[in-house]
Amino acid sequence: LECFPVSCSKIDTIEDGIVLGDSYTYLSILEFTCSLGFQLVGNSSLQCMEEGDWNSKIPVCSVITCDFFSIDNGFFFMHPNETSSIKITR
Repeated sequence: LECFPVSCSKIDTIEDGIVLGDSYTYLSILEFTCSLGFQLVGNSSLQCMEEGDWNSKIPVCSVITCDFFSIDNGFFFMHPNETSSIKITR
């Protein structure tokens, strides 16, 4: 009779983010973070359970979008998919 450790599926990358951890056996934990300009949608960590499944779905990194804004007595031009900055002084 042989015993083998329970393993979950390997998750080593997520698009626009980083996976921290390299163990996929029972009770192992993976941590997830997103690249600058992206936000994590889902749990920031997953744990391998005794059935060989992760305790939650793999999170995704979603691009952060900003709403357009208005400037009193002025205007601002912003083009889609571009990073913009503005400085307003009195």
